[in-house]
Amino acid sequence: MVLKIVKKIIIEVNSSVPKCWGGNGESIHISKVDYIVEGNGPPLIELPEVSISEVDKKLGARVMKEIPDGACLQLGIGAIPNVIGAMIAQLDLKDLGVHTEMLADSCFTVF
Repeated sequence: MVLKIVKKIIIEVNSSVPKCWGGNGESIHISKVDYIVEGNGPPLIELPEVSISEVDKKLGARVMKEIPDGACLQLGIGAIPNVIGAMIAQLDLKDLGVHTEMLADSCFTVF
């Protein structure tokens, strides 16, 4: 882990950034932090919610059959990624990873 080799730990606290709770050791205890910077940037861009059709649900169900425990996923924008995220949240898949340039709504229910 990078935190074991760096000389100083600086964190940014920014209420404009969404919170996504995990559980795989991504937390930093405050006693380990050297400096705290308060961010005051504007809220992040939010995309409008998309409507989900029956076709989206059927496609999502087909994709779900291909996702094993331990998969690393990239969920993008739109109805189908949101359907897949909602379906994953209802199942017992374990050790999932995410590879993404953004946090879509589906990521918040899954990861």
